[in-house]
Amino acid sequence: RKSLQNLLGQNTLTGCTGLFNRALSDVITKEPEYCVMHDWWLILVACCFGEISAIEKQTILYRQHHDNMVGASDVKNLSYQIRRFFRGDDVRHAIEITYMQAQSLYDMYKDKLSEEQKTIIEEYLSIPHLPKIKRIQKIIKGGYLKNTFVRKIGHIVYV
Repeated sequence: RKSLQNLLGQNTLTGCTGLFNRALSDVITKEPEYCVMHDWWLILVACCFGEISAIEKQTILYRQHHDNMVGASDVKNLSYQIRRFFRGDDVRHAIEITYMQAQSLYDMYKDKLSEEQKTIIEEYLSIPHLPKIKRIQKIIKGGYLKNTFVRKIGHIVYV
């Protein structure tokens, strides 16, 4: 889940577990105009200009408790998934901000992106301007579809 197509529409990096090197730090020289989350931005830039790999070792101990201010929801819980699915405005907004972030990535790095990367981002940015059936086709054919079954269905319904 580390292709540019996949990462434009969905973050796959948990910030507290991500590491990056000096080379990536040198590429990220200024704050983007729009960034959904810092960890998502890091993995997008790393995808374009470096390598993404996983360490198969637990690096943190993450603890959830009833007083957490922020934390992971029980995403495997069916009632949680159903509630999320039926909040169409939230799903639409979550999709819309991916386009804003993709535009920032394109604007900031268009002179450094490969032609293939430019094409991928331009194709992604064209999706909201298409009729619904064409949007769905482009999302599926272009590899922009989200990762989990419920997210895929939500993406198709609310795009």
